[in-house]
Formats: sequence, structure tokens, C-alpha cells
Amino acid sequence: MAAPSPGSVPTAATPWWRRWSEPIVVVTVIVSLVAALAAGAVAEFSSVKADVHASEARIHEDIRTSEARLHEEIQASEARVNKRIDEVAIEIRTVNDKLDRLLETLLATKS
Repeated sequence: MAAPSPGSVPTAATPWWRRWSEPIVVVTVIVSLVAALAAGAVAEFSSVKADVHASEARIHEDIRTSEARLHEEIQASEARVNKRIDEVAIEIRTVNDKLDRLLETLLATKS
């Protein structure tokens, strides 16, 4: 029996395992594998993209929450500082009034 020439159609006498090495079968298998890998890569990319978007949304929400909390803390701190400034101003006026009376008393006793 003569060896089949390349490109010839396999006959029933060709063993099944030799048919796997035919170019059309090899190309079909390779194209199928590449298509499956590409589909898997696209699905994974979409999954990663969705995870990135979810993380981005969560981070933006955390930033907004932190900004709101810091804004409230700053307002509370400003209120405390302003209250203390008012208290110190009252104390200064009180001390100033006492010093004025003391000075008037000293001037009155000296004359």
C-alpha cells in the first residue's frame, strides 16, 4: 500500500489517530482553542472592569463620607474656638475694668 500524498482525502484505511494530524483538523482545533481563550479573556476583563468600577464607587463614597465628617468636625472646632475667644474677650474686659478702677483709686488717693 502506498503512502497517501499530502492533501489527499483520507480513506477508510487511514487510522483515526492519523486524521488528527491533518491540516484542517489542526487548524480547526487551534482556532477553537484561540476563540475559547479570547472569550475567557474578554469575560475576565469584564469582571475586572466591573470590580474596578465597584471599588471606584466605594472609594468615592468613602471620600464623600470622610469629607462630610471632617466638615462637621471643623465646624464644631470653630464653634469651640469662637466661644473661647468670646470668653477670653469678656475676661480681658473684666480685667481692664478692674485695672481702670484701681488706677482711678490710686490717682484719687495720690491727689
